[in-house]
Amino acid sequence: LLSDNASYYKSKKFSQFLKNLNIEQKFSSVFNPTGNSLSERINSDILLVFKIYKGWNLGIIKLIIETKSTDCIIHI
Repeated sequence: LLSDNASYYKSKKFSQFLKNLNIEQKFSSVFNPTGNSLSERINSDILLVFKIYKGWNLGIIKLIIETKSTDCIIHI
């Protein structure tokens, strides 16, 4: 997991949560937004999806995302 240096990502509780799931945590460079650009871009895309599909059934959204990620064509 690549995260910025926010205090909530560095808390003992969060670190233990990741450890229990066998997830390695790494931190981006301090005061360097380009060091975390990939995760910021993905977060931006996720927020856009939330805006587009606001009010939709979660099962339908999941189906759309899964089919788009497997190169399947589906018509709903």
